[in-house]
Amino acid sequence: MLLCLSAISSPGFAERTFYRYFNKDGVRVISHTIPPEYAQKGYEIITHTGKVLKVVPPAPDPEELKEQEAKRARERELMAEYEVLARRYSSIEEIYAARDRRLAQLDANISILRSNIGTINSQVENLMKRAAEVERSGRDVPLQVLQNLEEVRSELRTTEEMLQNRLVEHKSIQQEYEKQVELFKRGKALENSSKDS
Repeated sequence: MLLCLSAISSPGFAERTFYRYFNKDGVRVISHTIPPEYAQKGYEIITHTGKVLKVVPPAPDPEELKEQEAKRARERELMAEYEVLARRYSSIEEIYAARDRRLAQLDANISILRSNIGTINSQVENLMKRAAEVERSGRDVPLQVLQNLEEVRSELRTTEEMLQNRLVEHKSIQQEYEKQVELFKRGKALENSSKDS
């Protein structure tokens, strides 16, 4: 009996560690070794007195690893895009200022096109009145008037198409800069979180 007690209290025994894990039946096991299939599920390294020295978490399953790698890839892609954007702009305010400059130029162009459409519409109305007056007098509308009317109507169609294109471009510019602002916010947040960690 004295021999057993002296062996347990000897320094060599006190330094020994054990593995504590759950087996397939959910029973907690304490052993000097741990089978690989249980090591994958997580375990604790303890002293002979039960003091926990280290907790080893379960290994992530393949799906979880794949998702983590996909997340890291998305973050790397985001940071690459953010770094390009951060070389052009130092703040969200600068992005909005650049957007406003582009939109101001486009608004001026849209205003000119609308004014031109008003002028062309007046020309169409005047030519149609002239043609109607000629017809009411019982004469044939001169070919030159008809040609002028067709040319002005063609110009009107072209100008209206240009206006529509500018309006689409206006919306596209707004969306483009909103994406840049969102990218800047997400990139900045990711940059700050990587500094903190």
